[in-house]
Amino acid sequence: MNQDKEHLRLLAIFHYIVAGLAALFSFFPLLYTTIGAIFIFVARHGTAKPGEELPPEFLGWIFVGLGSFLFLLGITMAICILIAGRCLSHRKRYSFALVMACIECLFLPFGTILGVFTIIVLSRESVRALFSAWSDEGRRYPLFLLVSLNNERPTPNVHHPKETAGGGARTHTALRPLDFESSASANSATPALSRKRDDTVSAQKLK
Repeated sequence: MNQDKEHLRLLAIFHYIVAGLAALFSFFPLLYTTIGAIFIFVARHGTAKPGEELPPEFLGWIFVGLGSFLFLLGITMAICILIAGRCLSHRKRYSFALVMACIECLFLPFGTILGVFTIIVLSRESVRALFSAWSDEGRRYPLFLLVSLNNERPTPNVHHPKETAGGGARTHTALRPLDFESSASANSATPALSRKRDDTVSAQKLK
């Protein structure tokens, strides 16, 4: 197991080196782009000598397009090799690393050597187990992180109102309509009592 990890680490380092070389070599096609730009400039603004013709402008555009395409292809390849090295270092994206190893075999001589050794190492069952174990751990890690953050998060100091205060406020609020109703009923009952008292006094006088 430790030997597999060491091989993956060395392969990742070699991928970084090859990615740097690929990025460096990708600038050479820009010479074609420069030559094509010169052809275009001469075809548009140059003056032909007697008995000579200026280079056609479309030839310059061919050089410009070819040089730009090769430059972008080289930069893209360098970035992909760099990502493959990161995948080998972190033991993830097994399929991407294997596909890039196969593509690297097309680039002689360093790419072929690196691609062959990468395929040999990735073909081991123990290395596949390392990649699968790392991917399973990566799937579980976000959930574990969320749980740990929730457990470590401090409880905010929220001052809740006391039960007695809230109950008292609700009691007073509930009693207000009752007080109003009792006062209204008392006011309505006062004239009836006064009438009854007057009737009693007048009955005593008649007797």
